[in-house]
Amino acid sequence: GCIDSVAINFDSQATAGSAARHCVYAAPPNPPPPPSPPPVYCDDVLADNYATAPVPELSGACRYCGCTDTAALNFDRNATYGSPLRQCSYPSPPPSPPLAANFDFAVTLDMSVDEFDPD
Repeated sequence: GCIDSVAINFDSQATAGSAARHCVYAAPPNPPPPPSPPPVYCDDVLADNYATAPVPELSGACRYCGCTDTAALNFDRNATYGSPLRQCSYPSPPPSPPLAANFDFAVTLDMSVDEFDPD
């Protein structure tokens, strides 16, 4: 029997044997995986995640905050993320016509106080 303790067919009861002829060994382990590619980072100074060297928190493609809604007045084709409610501007609707039949655009109201007399 095999008396080599690293062999897969090791026999603790064996008293004689030749490791070269009677022992069976496990297949060699798989080679290690290749090294990971270098980290990607954004090197555009105008980007929100700009970095001068790889930084795990900022890794990946460059990110630009701005208006991503094509219907907005300030649509930014370079923007990669944003909130239409915060970054976008939309045209104002025209003012509604006044509902009163006797409305006069020329009338103004002066709310200033020149003098106050409590008596």
